[in-house]
Amino acid sequence: GTGNAAKNSGDIQKNMTAEMMFDYMGILLDKEAMADKDITINVNLSDENKKYMLRIKNGQLLYMADEESETPDITLTCPKNALFYILSNNKEGAAKTIKIEGDTELMDTVMDSMNQLDLSSASNFNIVEP
Repeated sequence: GTGNAAKNSGDIQKNMTAEMMFDYMGILLDKEAMADKDITINVNLSDENKKYMLRIKNGQLLYMADEESETPDITLTCPKNALFYILSNNKEGAAKTIKIEGDTELMDTVMDSMNQLDLSSASNFNIVEP
């Protein structure tokens, strides 16, 4: 592989750090739908060799770098750009690129809640519909 596929998938993704993607997840998160949830997600970025712990509680998404939970609900292992599939609720893409351990149904719920997109800004994002 020469990496051309990654280049063609949009500069915005390439230039976003993992932190920016997590921030964006927090913006997209359906706060009302997730208000009564308390979810801990370990994220291992295989290409950057970084760990993050995500916590969704009271409709807020918080994350900490270089942390991991001993008892996560979900563990995700993937290259950084695969996080974009979560942002865009692309389950097919996620299934191919993200190793999901733990509560996979809960992960579906989390991805389904990534729906608070301001459509006026959607044109700025190169999101491929599933």
